[in-house]
Amino acid sequence: MSVGRSLIIGVIILAILTFFSTMLQDLMKLAGIVGLIFWGLSAIFSGVLGSGDRIRANFSSESKEDRNRRWKWGNICFLIGLPNIIASVAIYIILFT
Repeated sequence: MSVGRSLIIGVIILAILTFFSTMLQDLMKLAGIVGLIFWGLSAIFSGVLGSGDRIRANFSSESKEDRNRRWKWGNICFLIGLPNIIASVAIYIILFT
């Protein structure tokens, strides 16, 4: 999945959230929660939440293909969450400043 496609998926999710938030009147929270969920998945896939010993052990025991696949999915999740976080921050700035 390319960078552009990941961002488009994030924008589509944001559009769906915008539709549903008209009923709940709170797009900032919905977009922020979805963005943080995808950023959390990105951190899990990339393996940055482990200790140094665990990261070193994983690096030495996994193949290059597995590592590249894991990082690819981490990047995809990060890019899907990015438009949602940007929208949430922009709405916060507009409403509360």
